[in-house]
Amino acid sequence: MLFWLKFFTSILLFTLVFFNLSLNNFMSLLLTSEFIVILIFYIFIFNSLLLNLQWLIGFSFIIVVLAGLEIAMSFLILNI
Repeated sequence: MLFWLKFFTSILLFTLVFFNLSLNNFMSLLLTSEFIVILIFYIFIFNSLLLNLQWLIGFSFIIVVLAGLEIAMSFLILNI
């Protein structure tokens, strides 16, 4: 899946740059390059989420448990 994601992303990037170079419009090229940078950023974030999903689930479980313990401890302190 990651191979196809990188493959289609690279095809999209090449076509966007090629069409904007053929337009001879610098503003369009700048906007497209900005779009490409943002797209690459989101693709890397999505890939890291897919590859580190079990780490995220583990950390979120720890955060939920610690938050529950903190709430329970605050109720104990309030009842003293």
